[in-house]
Amino acid sequence: MLRHALLPVALLAAAPLAAQDFQSFCNGTVPVRVGAWASYRFTGGRADGSTMRMAIVGSERFGDSTYHWYELQTTAAVNNKPNHTIMQILMAGIASPKVALRGFIMKNNNEPAMRAPDMMVGMMGRSFTTGVGQYLEQHCKQGGIQVLGVESVTVPAGSFRALHVKDTEGGEAWLQPGAGVFAMVKVLSKDGMVMALTGRGNDAKSAITETPQPMMR
Repeated sequence: MLRHALLPVALLAAAPLAAQDFQSFCNGTVPVRVGAWASYRFTGGRADGSTMRMAIVGSERFGDSTYHWYELQTTAAVNNKPNHTIMQILMAGIASPKVALRGFIMKNNNEPAMRAPDMMVGMMGRSFTTGVGQYLEQHCKQGGIQVLGVESVTVPAGSFRALHVKDTEGGEAWLQPGAGVFAMVKVLSKDGMVMALTGRGNDAKSAITETPQPMMR
């Protein structure tokens, strides 16, 4: 489930990479606000025509740490049919290279929402940090983000003054410093896929209104 094609780029998009915010990102100190959301549309590549909406829909305290419910909704064509997926991940450190997981809920189309047992979440957490987490940690420790300057960029959500950055693998991004965990305005991957902002706000609510059922009994 966590191998969903859009999950790595979604988490990368949730991480602000602006030069002046980069150290805060590496330290995991970027503010995470409940209610924040951003939506995107993909063109080109395998994700062509897909849409994605990320949101922070809640928080829970465990000891001295605050965990946030990060919600990812994606719509994509599967076997020529629209497929709508909602994933909710309870995590700490969403704006840092190292995250900690405590919960995972998934809902496909009109099927019941399912909640993973704690043992499965623990296993997910170990694999979770070896993908996007390692990539982000590499940039924090070794650098590799080239700042190309502040530019005007136009996306479906409007025109924005954004910082243009490029990574060592050829990917480019335009982002707004200070916009929190959903700072990305536009992303251009090395294979030509474009992710463009279609909307942003601070009034997100959980898209799952039912009580999730146990994924395994």
